[in-house]
Amino acid sequence: VVIGSGFGGTLAAHALVDAGLRVLLLERGGWVARGPENWAPEAVLDLNPAVRGGTAYRVRAGGNGRWLYPAHCVGGLSVFYGGVSLRLRERDFQPDPEIAGEAGAAWPFGYDDLEAYYAHAERILGVAGVAGEDPTEPRRSTPYVAEPGPLAGISRRIADAAESLGLHPFRLPLAIHYGADPARPRCIRCTTCDCFACAIGAKNDLATVVLPELLRRGLELRPHTAALRLLAEGGRVVAVECADRARGGRVLFAARAFVLAAGALATPHLLLASGLARHNPAGSAIGRYLMRHCNAIVFGFFPRAPEPEFHKQIGIHDLYFGHRSVARPAGPLGALQQLATPPAGLVRASLPPGLRTLVAPGVRHLTG
Repeated sequence: VVIGSGFGGTLAAHALVDAGLRVLLLERGGWVARGPENWAPEAVLDLNPAVRGGTAYRVRAGGNGRWLYPAHCVGGLSVFYGGVSLRLRERDFQPDPEIAGEAGAAWPFGYDDLEAYYAHAERILGVAGVAGEDPTEPRRSTPYVAEPGPLAGISRRIADAAESLGLHPFRLPLAIHYGADPARPRCIRCTTCDCFACAIGAKNDLATVVLPELLRRGLELRPHTAALRLLAEGGRVVAVECADRARGGRVLFAARAFVLAAGALATPHLLLASGLARHNPAGSAIGRYLMRHCNAIVFGFFPRAPEPEFHKQIGIHDLYFGHRSVARPAGPLGALQQLATPPAGLVRASLPPGLRTLVAPGVRHLTG
């Protein structure tokens, strides 16, 4: 039994089906419909009622709290991500003394241990990219599966500007279909990719390119099935109690093995609700130390609006491991990634009345 159909759960199920095992995949949400409705402003992830499921988590940090709403659907957040599929770099696996301190915390493996798995995942997801452009790029044993699509005009302008500053812009690797398989729709470079479900199925999300094939090969999928509690006997989990959200009532699934892949919010929730923290020597850490994006967004306003097409194509890693011109903070500074023009519907929904009326007409002049 695999709980959760996002990247962790579906790719675990992929390996288990490959091994010839009988696999049941449980998912709280349902399939996201694909069609013209996905081009509507309210189809953006933050506004989409079909994937919210009524669940919210109050996350506390430094005494303050905020509500986080996970998305529940078949394929998880792969359905709504922008397709960027980067590998960690070799140095990312080396302990950072500022973080680890005297604890001796370290990865139990290095990049070389995982390289073949990265290559396998890229094949499954059909990642399109260009090797050799990124100065931090790690060793690769295989080329990218496909060539990326043409650069949007605004992407070329950003890349040219970065190069004029002595930086090394590169094509972000994207799990998007640009036309190698004639049996599949190819990307039409629309504006509704990042934070939207692809209306035509050209994004290689798990619900489009992985789960249908696994279902043909014998995977059993139970959507609208919420895991409530893991049941343990004799030091091992023997069953999971679920709520059938489609038919109502409770159902119990027993198995020889369980994979818990419900995401950074629901996985600790389920462990705590099941009382399993007391069986773990680090049980007090469950539900703590949540890691999320630490980022800032900068939008540029262009007097002449960029063409309405896909704008998440360029990355810059010159500052990834730090830079001699930046004394504080020392060490890694992370990635710069191009960000698409935000959906006008999301802007209207996020801003207070009055301001939204003023700002929304200018949204099409932005890129980030």
